[in-house]
Amino acid sequence: MHKTKKREILEQALHEACAYIQNQLGVKTGDTAGLFFCGENEEIIYEVFNRYLEEELRYGLPQLENNNSDFALAGAYSFELDCLEVSNFIISDCARFPVSPEKYGFELINTGDQSMAHSKDFMFNGTPVTLVITDKERAGKAVTKDTINALVTMFHTDTVDEIDSYVISR
Repeated sequence: MHKTKKREILEQALHEACAYIQNQLGVKTGDTAGLFFCGENEEIIYEVFNRYLEEELRYGLPQLENNNSDFALAGAYSFELDCLEVSNFIISDCARFPVSPEKYGFELINTGDQSMAHSKDFMFNGTPVTLVITDKERAGKAVTKDTINALVTMFHTDTVDEIDSYVISR
């Protein structure tokens, strides 16, 4: 799910929660809510709602399990790390800062022809698969701090046949 759509859903959830409380109390305006949910309080609520949203998404997506560590990828756009759902591999778990996929255990590899990518092995329905991440705009180049869109491609580890691919964004 695109970050902009997620933010719209989270904003609507906050508006509806405030409206419900205001209706129950007979409050006629949203002035107090507007002041209270400004800045840090707003971001705290969005973070909580975002964790819930990611949990709902996680249950609806195919499961990938990491071969060699204690976190699992739980679908195309999220994975679990230290009990937090991470929405993609090129942004911090708080979704505010660009990061290298290495933060999440991906290795930088040489893919030939002076090209680099980030790679990590997983199990998918009992089948070994490899996820490879490259900069979408600079085909065959590794993700950098300047990457906006990255291409994630899933391959069969043994045959290197492509299974699926999708784009993640900062």
